Amino acid sequence: MSRAPNSGSRPKLACEISADRVLAGRVSDNGGHTLEACASSELAPGSVVPDLIETNLRQPDAAYEAVRDVLGNIGGRSRDVIAVLPDAAVRVVLLDFEALPSKRDEVEGVVRFRLKKSLPFDVDKAKVSYHVQPSSTGVRVIAAVALALLTWRAFRPERPPMNRICRVDSRHAGTALHERRRAARAAFVPAAPGADSAVDGADAALEGYVRRWVTARVGACEDADANAGSDPVTHARFQQRMRCFDDLRGRTESAIAGAFRAPVEAGAAEAAIAALPLPETCLTH
Repeated sequence: MSRAPNSGSRPKLACEISADRVLAGRVSDNGGHTLEACASSELAPGSVVPDLIETNLRQPDAAYEAVRDVLGNIGGRSRDVIAVLPDAAVRVVLLDFEALPSKRDEVEGVVRFRLKKSLPFDVDKAKVSYHVQPSSTGVRVIAAVALALLTWRAFRPERPPMNRICRVDSRHAGTALHERRRAARAAFVPAAPGADSAVDGADAALEGYVRRWVTARVGACEDADANAGSDPVTHARFQQRMRCFDDLRGRTESAIAGAFRAPVEAGAAEAAIAALPLPETCLTH
């Protein structure tokens, strides 16, 4: 399953794993859609049991041999294979971002971090495939997540720990808030004398608040590696804190929109910003 943010040419090989058999096919290399070769191998009942949460591969050696045999029979020089998986074993999630990191390994980390808050299983044990496309508000990620697939005996590059990914996500979210604040400030047209100074005060207050939000959220990341199975209390606490920070981010975005909307009264925007809960209160959950 591809981790590339944007796909280029599609692999020529495809392999479907179902409850009773494994199918594979290869299309021609001339850019067309002609099927050049195909192969299949039946599985014993109970070898593969499609399920989103429980183990899918009840007899992994048999499934591994079937995959190896069908791919070996159709040949092909590429190691990239499209995996076609049972519907019951995969969840598709739409994620919206204002922006994503420029480094590919950080993109996957941020996607996995967002998925961690919405899946009924440990995302570290899942295989994630995603595609990035532009949207009206930034970028949209279409992610397909499957648990306990063909990961045994497979090469799995080491991923950075989740607390590091959480810190990257926190700083990136803070950067997005600062960019939104600067854009709103630049677009503001004063409608009355003295409005500029009032807006400057609100801008400074927002900048300080976002910095505190980032610092506090980074502090909460120390619990990001907690697993729901081995440490449910810490895991639940981390999830609650992240929900708190997400709520504050939404309220901060609303404050940014309101601070630079004419007419601006001196001190009114600063007072509205001061009414926001302190980011550090999220750490008390």
